[in-house]
Amino acid sequence: MTYPTTPNLGLPLVPDGDQSWGPAMRAAMNTLDGAVPMKGRVHVLAATGVLAYNATANLDVDFAESCDLISVTSDHPAWIRVYSSDAARTLDAARAYTDDPTPGQGLMGEVATYAPDYLTIDFSPVPFFNNQDATLAKTAYLAITNMDPAYAGVINLDFMVLPQEQLSPSGPQGGRGLPGVDGNTVLYGTTDPTIATGVDGNFYINTATHTLFGPRAAGVWPAGTSLVGPAGVNGTAGANGTNGVDGNTILYGTVDPTGAVGLDGNFYINTAMHALFGPRAAGVWPAGTSLVGPAGSGVPAGGTTGQALVKLSNTDLDVGWGAGGGGGLVLLEQHTANNSASLDFTTAFTSNYDDYVMELIGIIPATNGAVPYLRCSTNGGSAWDTSSIYTGNELHTGAAGSSSIAYGAQGQWIIFSDNAGSALSSSALPALVGSIHIYDPLSISKHKRFVFGGIGVYSGNGADYLTQSSGKYASTTAVNALRFVLSTGNIASGTIRVYGIAK
Repeated sequence: MTYPTTPNLGLPLVPDGDQSWGPAMRAAMNTLDGAVPMKGRVHVLAATGVLAYNATANLDVDFAESCDLISVTSDHPAWIRVYSSDAARTLDAARAYTDDPTPGQGLMGEVATYAPDYLTIDFSPVPFFNNQDATLAKTAYLAITNMDPAYAGVINLDFMVLPQEQLSPSGPQGGRGLPGVDGNTVLYGTTDPTIATGVDGNFYINTATHTLFGPRAAGVWPAGTSLVGPAGVNGTAGANGTNGVDGNTILYGTVDPTGAVGLDGNFYINTAMHALFGPRAAGVWPAGTSLVGPAGSGVPAGGTTGQALVKLSNTDLDVGWGAGGGGGLVLLEQHTANNSASLDFTTAFTSNYDDYVMELIGIIPATNGAVPYLRCSTNGGSAWDTSSIYTGNELHTGAAGSSSIAYGAQGQWIIFSDNAGSALSSSALPALVGSIHIYDPLSISKHKRFVFGGIGVYSGNGADYLTQSSGKYASTTAVNALRFVLSTGNIASGTIRVYGIAK
């Protein structure tokens, strides 16, 4: 065979009679069965639904009946598996990311993508995918696991594949076939069929008499056949069973039972005396047992607010009213502001307690810049001491840093202020929250001490300030009432509760 001496680069030899170089063979080589053109590399796109971290989605995507897996790109880190069938994917579903797959179970390829540098992975070596469904298809069965702990959402995928096999396209639709022979039909009704009913070959059921007719022939229905057989013969009656043992019974009445009442094994309740008798044996009822226990001692009368039931001695049930367990908080008094001029506490302070906690809950002033005060009374709230007998200190910590304030003699204890006559914001929700610890206010030998801890919102900049403040009422006279009041305006809203700390 003689070859031409001047080939064209990239063209195969074409057997066209004169052995010239040309493109015809390339066209033939690039087809399946000489009929369906094969494709070059193609991109196949897929997307999961919303996936939480470490959750897995199964996708069925068309690749080709067989193809090379070139690469895959994901927009978020993912563990990507490609299977030849749904059964293979199900068989591998329980495998952990760190485990190797079992060979020969239909896993065609798997990769894990990572951000930011490894979201595109080239398969190496290039795996060969082929669909293993009973009916050959293009479907690739994917399992996608979200490997991004900071992401929950859709993962988009771009596979690059090189198809190796494609099904031939369908041929043109064939012509319509000849009509088939009419099939036989089962008709029905509540009367017997007439000549006008149905056509030859049909059957008919009379649903009222349960009779079958047919098949009809030459326009005539044959006699019907009953679908109900003759009644069967009655079976022989079975033998009587053995009588069971009599069960025990609970009887009752308003008098005790006598020997004539009931049977052995019975019980009896005297509903008037609440006594149980039984079980009766050898015709005799045993002595009854009372169903009512001895009377209890009950809760002793008396007691005062804040007291609790305590054991008075080592004798059983010897209890009475006394001070509650040490350290427990007992709610003594509570007031809620509703554009109130002040909140006065006149009943909480008694000899049952020597330490108290005042809880400030969501205090909001009606006037911006109002300063919260605490004033003392030594006569149950009939008068409030506004003499210069109060001193105090504050420490504030906030966005602007920390600052401290010391107050000299004042006519009230200043709970929270900026030392310039301004304090709480009326727009903050809330402006003041915290607790005031009150030490031994009823003492007649000590000055009265107060300690506040909480958060206030300044009117000047609207910022939160963590505040610790202390105060002193320099008097040895017993204080038995306290007033919460603002330097200007009313208390728009908020609640204050006073608790006693049990001794």
